[in-house]
Amino acid sequence: MAKFFGEKSKTNNQTKQSFHFVNDEKKINQLSREIYKKVDKIIHYPIGYNGGQKYNNITSLEFNGFKSKLPTGIIKSYKRGYGFTKNLKLFANYLDNELKIKKIIFERTQSDLIDLRKSEVQFSDASFSKINKIFSDLAKKSIQEQELASKTCLHNLFPKQVSKPEKKYVSNALTTTLSNWGNSIDEFSQKDKQTIQDLFEKLSLNTSFLDTSKLSNTKQYIDNKILTDAIAEFSDLMNSPISVIRLEKNGKHILKQTVGYFRQYLLNL
Repeated sequence: MAKFFGEKSKTNNQTKQSFHFVNDEKKINQLSREIYKKVDKIIHYPIGYNGGQKYNNITSLEFNGFKSKLPTGIIKSYKRGYGFTKNLKLFANYLDNELKIKKIIFERTQSDLIDLRKSEVQFSDASFSKINKIFSDLAKKSIQEQELASKTCLHNLFPKQVSKPEKKYVSNALTTTLSNWGNSIDEFSQKDKQTIQDLFEKLSLNTSFLDTSKLSNTKQYIDNKILTDAIAEFSDLMNSPISVIRLEKNGKHILKQTVGYFRQYLLNL
């Protein structure tokens, strides 16, 4: 007789239909899924690779109001044991091992709730969609960033029950991000530019990041840039068809700007 691998309907009454995952080869036969008939509710019982629970504490994922169209980020097949998708592995681990959550409820329209005494958490569809998008975007990022995202997402939803995580810079994260930069300043948002400027000021004033030699080279580059721009402006001005009075006025303005820069330069020597 061929060995069975799959789900079998175990009970089927007016209230619900229950399924068991059966793997004859590994001698597994356990409750895996329940579909309720009088209310829009489906419950998954995540399955371990060799049977038993898939997680240490999480025993069930309940879906209310989804009409069989379960949220993205959820494994929908018994062949993969139900539970969370790969992108949400670290998020699930935090719920499972840090918060000791046993029951997770997904509500199509209801609000987010958590009860650590009952070891239960409830996510609205909108909130879980945002969490899934965050982790999808972080899929190629470091493990530390995903762990921080787990704690931050839950703290934002439940600030009283979940403490605010301490933010730590992940070594090489800046290098990884800037490796995708196409060398165009237009790629940076105004917020990006302000952050880079703030970082440069902190490194320049409070650390030995920039020594005298580097500062000298930087200043030389700035000096050359100022002079080149000033010469270009004067050249454009001399070639423009404007009156002598306007020419003199505009020339004085450019000269005043340039002299002002060098006055400040000499004061800082």
